[in-house]
Amino acid sequence: MNSKALQIGLTAAVIGLSVWLVMIIMRPIKFDEKYNARRKVVIDRMMQIRTAQGAYKEGFGSFAKDFESLVAFADTGHLTIIQRRDSTFKRMNTVYMIEENVDTLIIDTLGSFSVRDSLFTGVDMTKWNEIPFSKGEKFEMDAGILIKSGGLKVPVFEVIAPAKAYCRGLDKLLIQERAEDLRMGSMTEATLSGNWQ
Repeated sequence: MNSKALQIGLTAAVIGLSVWLVMIIMRPIKFDEKYNARRKVVIDRMMQIRTAQGAYKEGFGSFAKDFESLVAFADTGHLTIIQRRDSTFKRMNTVYMIEENVDTLIIDTLGSFSVRDSLFTGVDMTKWNEIPFSKGEKFEMDAGILIKSGGLKVPVFEVIAPAKAYCRGLDKLLIQERAEDLRMGSMTEATLSGNWQ
């Protein structure tokens, strides 16, 4: 009887240890699957924001500092289609009394288009400021002007999605070990790239 009970106890212990080992091995694998799926959704949202910021800059010459302005422009704004072409014409030089060629740039306005209809058909822009999976946490966004050497003014913007926000509900220890904040653009460099690129 004792050897049978010992055998049953050892079998249960082996099964319990096997299940525990499988759970330990599967824990980071399951985390990575969920993390990568969430990360992709957040990156897709950030890419939409970058597209909208590009259109906003085209219209106003700088990037939007807040989501309210950005969404309003993306929803109701229009951009002008222009054509630029070089041209040359002849002009009389009154000093030397000779005809000379003058180079010029001709800009023609061809029309305009709706930002929403051309870039964001079927996109819900009302939630652009919310980080997916975060239960309402907002992206950190800023915009401004970076002054480069020689006084060159470069419009810049930055959008950040903290890992703890879009990984809400996942294993906290693995978030600290494996997850990274997603950043796009920079307030200190002239770049529109994300840190995932």
